[in-house]
Amino acid sequence: MLHRRLRIRTRLTLSYAGLVTGCAFGLKLPNLPFCIGFAAVLLVLGGSWKHLAARLLAGGIGVTPMLAMIAELERRASPWHMHYCTRGPARTAFLDRLRPLIAAGKVELHHDDGDPTRGLDIARTLAAFEVGTHVYFCGPPGFMHTAKASVSAWPPFNVHYEYFTAADDRTEAVNTPFQVKIKKSGEVFDIPADRSIVAVLRDNGFEIETDCEDGYCGTCITRYLDGEPEHRDTVLGEDERKRYAMICCARAKSPMLVLDL
Repeated sequence: MLHRRLRIRTRLTLSYAGLVTGCAFGLKLPNLPFCIGFAAVLLVLGGSWKHLAARLLAGGIGVTPMLAMIAELERRASPWHMHYCTRGPARTAFLDRLRPLIAAGKVELHHDDGDPTRGLDIARTLAAFEVGTHVYFCGPPGFMHTAKASVSAWPPFNVHYEYFTAADDRTEAVNTPFQVKIKKSGEVFDIPADRSIVAVLRDNGFEIETDCEDGYCGTCITRYLDGEPEHRDTVLGEDERKRYAMICCARAKSPMLVLDL
């Protein structure tokens, strides 16, 4: 049934795009920066899925991506535990689906009735790094801000998170004009204060993939070779920001950025 629905949807999409039987086109796997992924660790440690654990923190509807993670963790028989924070039982999405896991002690509910001080102590929960454990969190802006501020003891590789919308704690900076230079062609483009790098490059014939265009999905990540970006995304870590920028939202502190395009 699933495959049938996918074929129908694909056929409708291709028809809308003006494509017909026999046309060749490229496809690629979706960009999934927020998912259960321990393969790199296993290659280094030579271990198995069962030796790796996950700690999940969900705030409100932020539980949605956790459901797929839980299914995968259960399939792998990996140890995991989820803290699920909501206002109350009536505002707890997927409660019936989670009841067996709550009964098994794998999901712990925290109701705060709208007052975060009465809910889960996130800072205390994440205060100590547990070797072999990865932490995942997703939720509203206040929840995310607290969680991100509480993982200083965790190695960056072990911390994973996702925003549903752009973070509201980003500094409101004034946009200033700058230039970008394309490494391969040597072309230089002016980026005015009211336009993004992506928008200007598209106007000049570049095909740049984007999704959110607000710095929280990771689709437009681009390597830069010179200059100093002003990062405004919620995806890149400090080490990644030394080499990459999210050109849908990034500006420049330097007069020019040289992009590896």
